[in-house]
Amino acid sequence: MLAMRCAWISTIVVLVLASATRADPGAGSSFEQMLLESVQKGEISPGKADLYRLFHLRAPERLPEVLRETQALAARAAQRPTGAEQPSRNGTAEMRLLRARLAQASADIQAEAEIYLSAAPAAAERPVAARVAGKVGSKTLRNRVITDNFSVEWGSSLTNEDGTSPAADTGPAFSGDPAVGGNGVPDVVERWAAYLEASFGVVINELDFTPDALGTSLVPVYLGNSDPDTSIDDISSSQLFGFTDYDGTGVPHLVVNNDFHALLGLTSVASIQAVMKVTAAHEFFHVLHFLYEPPVGAAVWQEEFWWWEASSTWMEDEVFDSVDDYHAWFEGPDGWASFVEAGLAPNYSDVSYDPRAYGGVIFAKYLEEHVGGRDAMRQVWESIRSGGPTGAGMRVLDAFDAYAVSRDFDGLEHLFVGFVGANAMMDYEEGDAYGQVPHRATSLASSSPPVPRYLGATYLTRPNGTGAGAEVSLAGLPATRWGLTGVLYRGASFALTLADRNPAGAPVVRFAAIGGADTAFVAPSLLADIPPISYTTTETPFASSDTTTPGPVALGSPSPTAGGFNLSWALPGDADVAGTVLRWGPSGTGSYTAFRTQFGPVTAAELRGLTPGTYDLQAFAYDTVGNADLAAAATATATVTVPGSDATVPQSGAIIPNALLKALELARPDSDGDGIPDDLDQCPGHDDAVDVDGNGTPDGCDPLIDSDGDGVSENQGDCDDGNAAIYPGATDACGDGIDQDCSGTDATCGDSTASLQCLNGQTVQLATQGGETFRRVTVVDPEALSNQTGAPDVVPYGAFDLEIETGVGATIKVIVTLPEAAPSGYVWYKHNAATGWQQFSQAAFSADRRTITLTLVDGGMGDADGLANGLIVDPSALGFVTEEEPPPASSSGGGGGGGGCFLNSLRAAH
Repeated sequence: MLAMRCAWISTIVVLVLASATRADPGAGSSFEQMLLESVQKGEISPGKADLYRLFHLRAPERLPEVLRETQALAARAAQRPTGAEQPSRNGTAEMRLLRARLAQASADIQAEAEIYLSAAPAAAERPVAARVAGKVGSKTLRNRVITDNFSVEWGSSLTNEDGTSPAADTGPAFSGDPAVGGNGVPDVVERWAAYLEASFGVVINELDFTPDALGTSLVPVYLGNSDPDTSIDDISSSQLFGFTDYDGTGVPHLVVNNDFHALLGLTSVASIQAVMKVTAAHEFFHVLHFLYEPPVGAAVWQEEFWWWEASSTWMEDEVFDSVDDYHAWFEGPDGWASFVEAGLAPNYSDVSYDPRAYGGVIFAKYLEEHVGGRDAMRQVWESIRSGGPTGAGMRVLDAFDAYAVSRDFDGLEHLFVGFVGANAMMDYEEGDAYGQVPHRATSLASSSPPVPRYLGATYLTRPNGTGAGAEVSLAGLPATRWGLTGVLYRGASFALTLADRNPAGAPVVRFAAIGGADTAFVAPSLLADIPPISYTTTETPFASSDTTTPGPVALGSPSPTAGGFNLSWALPGDADVAGTVLRWGPSGTGSYTAFRTQFGPVTAAELRGLTPGTYDLQAFAYDTVGNADLAAAATATATVTVPGSDATVPQSGAIIPNALLKALELARPDSDGDGIPDDLDQCPGHDDAVDVDGNGTPDGCDPLIDSDGDGVSENQGDCDDGNAAIYPGATDACGDGIDQDCSGTDATCGDSTASLQCLNGQTVQLATQGGETFRRVTVVDPEALSNQTGAPDVVPYGAFDLEIETGVGATIKVIVTLPEAAPSGYVWYKHNAATGWQQFSQAAFSADRRTITLTLVDGGMGDADGLANGLIVDPSALGFVTEEEPPPASSSGGGGGGGGCFLNSLRAAH
C-alpha cells in the first residue's frame, strides 16, 4: 500500500509509499496509546478498541470526538515544508488483522463493524456481472471501466488527481499519457487503469506469478473519496494512500486515494502521478499476498506483515523504476539503517515497524541482486503459498531458509551473514541513494554495545592496517548462535565479504592482509531468536599459511537485458572459495568503475541500471582469507542497447476497447445502477441482467416472477413487486399514503393496530392494548424534529409519530413489536419540542427484547401535548448513544460498551 514521505532529489520525485499507509508517528502513536491505556484500565473492551481502529481506517467520523485526528493532522500537514515526512498508515496489514480479531468480538461489535468488513465497499447496491477477456467481475459503484484484468469503479464525486473538479475527460496532457479525451471516461480513471495494467504485466507476465483466482476474475478497484454514500469515501481523512482488503472469497479488492493533493499537499500533477504509479504496483502485489498466504483459520501471523510490505515496496521499483520512492525509507535518523541492530523481521506492534518493514525492501534487493535475480521473489512466495507441511503455507523465515538451501547456501543463517556484508558497503545497484549503516565502534578489543537482536547486526570499523594479517574472533551468549562477517574494501576497486557462522561457537574471520589503503569492517550478527547477553570481539595478529589464490572462474557469455545483462559462471574447484567479485566499466578504458561482491556459492547475477553502451567485464573468485588473483580474472564484453525503463504503460485504446465503452455508456444516467443507461433500460428500477427463467424479460419487470420475494407475483395481483411489504393480504398501515394490501386505496386510521414500513425498510407492528384507536401513525426522520437536545446517536427505525384517541385522563398501553430483538444497550426515547430527547422510563422490554410496552397517560406521562383532552401525542423512538457523558464521580462506570469513564480518560490524555 503506500507510505509516505516526499523528497525531491535533483529532478527525480522520490515519494515513499507503503501498503496502505501507516499514521504519522505523533498522531498514530497517540491514538494507539489512548486505546491501549483505556483497555488496560478496563474502560473499554479489546473488541471495542479494535472497532475504533476499524473506524480510524474506514470511518473517522464515527470515532469519539477526542479520537478524531483529521483536523490536527491537516493542520500539521499544512505546516510541513515541502519534502517533509508525510502521514501514512498500513491499512492492508491492519485490515487483515482486524478481520481476524473482530471475528472473535461480541455480536454487537461485529454488527457495527460489518459494513466496513463487507466484500465490497457498497454492498447495499446489487452487483451487475460483466465479462471481458474470459474474466468476470461485478459492478458496485455508479461508474465503471473494465480493462483486461481490472474493474475500476467510482462514484458521483470524482475529482482530478490534484483535487480539482469536475474530473476532466480532455485527453493526454503530455507525451505518453494514457488518457483519451472525449470518450466518457475521466482521465484520472484511465491513468489508474493503465498503471494497474502495467503492474499486472510485470507481476504476472514477466515475473510469472500464477494466482489461480486471477485467471477467471477481474480485480475490483474502487476510487476513494468519489462516492459519499459508501464507506470508502473517507480514505483521505483516514490518512490512507490506499489499501487492499479481502474477505476470503473471490479476489481481493483495492481502494485507492482520489486526492493526493489534499493528503500530501502536492501541486505537481507529475508528482501525483508518480504516487499513483507506485501505489498501483504496491497494492496490486498485495492482491497476490492475500491469495498466496491466506490466514489459517482465525490466525493471522503478525510477524509476516513486514515481508508483505518489503516485497510490495520492491515491486514498486520493479514496475516503475524511475520513481525511486523507496529510497526515502533509508534516509534520516528514522530510516532503516538506524535499526539494523533491531533485526530483520519486526513484529507489527514494534515502534520501529515502518522503517523496518518498508525499509526491509533492502533484503528483497539482496535476494535479487546477490542471490537469485528477479525470480528470487517468486520462488520465496511460492514456498510461502505451498511449502507448509500441513498444506497451509510456509512461514516467511522458513521460506527464506528453503530458498537459501535451493541456492546452495547452508540455510537462512548462511544467507544472512552475506546480507550483512552487502549492507556494510551498500553494495546494491542503487546503493548510493541508501546512505550508510552506522558504524558503532572503531575498537575490536572489548565488548561492543549495542547487542543486536535476532537477525540483526552491529557494524564495527577496523582501523586500516600495514599489510599484515589479522584474525577477529567473537565470543557471545548464546555461544552457538552468532555469525561474524568481515568486509575488506580496497578503495573503489572491489570489496571482499568473509563470514563465519561456526555452529560450535566463537566464529572467526581472518584477513590475510589489511593494507594501509584498505578499509575493514566487522559485523557480529545474532542468528538465534534468543535474547543475547553480551558479546566480545577480539583481534589478534594472523599470518596466513594459505597464499594460494583460487583458480580462475569460467565466465559464460553475457546475455543482454533492458538496461543491463545477465551473467553466469562456474567456480574454480578450490575447496576454500568464499565468493566472486564482478567488475565492469566502459569498454576500452581499462577502468572498472563498478563492482558487486557475490558472497558464497552464487554463480549467476543480473546487472541492471546501466546506460546503453559497451562494457568490459571481469570476474574473479576469492578465498576465505581474502586471497584473490586479479591477473587470473575472467573477462568478457557486453553491449547494452536498450535502456532500463519503467514498465510499458498501455495506452487507453489498448486496454479500454471503444466497443466496451459504448456498451457501458458511463457518462449517461443509470438510476437503478444496473450498468444500462436510463434511456436504454429495459426494466427501470431493476437489474436488467437478472432473468432467472431466461425468457428475455428481466425479473423485475416479469409478471410471472415474484421479484420481491413476498410470495406473490405481479401476475398474481402484487401491485408493487419491487417491495416485499406490499402484496394482497398485507397489513395496510393507515394514513401513510401507501396501499400495502393492494386493495386500491390506503387504509383509513381508526384501527387499534398498525403496521409501519420504517426508514430502514423493515416493518414494525403497533397495537393499543385496550382497543384505543390511532388517529395518526407515521414514521418521521428523527433529525427533522425541532429540538435535538439529548438525541440518541443511532435511531434504527426512525421516530414514530402517533396520535391516539382515548378517554380524558386515561392511562393506556401501546405495544411495539420489532422485526428483530433490540440489541443490548438500546433504550426507548421520548421527544418533546420543548425539552428535546429523554429516556422514557415507562417502556418495558420483553425478555427477548422484541416487544416494548409503553405506558402513556393522557395529559401526563408520555403525552407530548400535556393536555388531558382525550388525545395522546407520542413522538418516540428506539435509540442508542454510542458515547454518553461520564456518570457522577460516585458511579462505578466503564466497561466494554464505551461509557463515560472511557471518554473522561481520553479527554485527560488528549
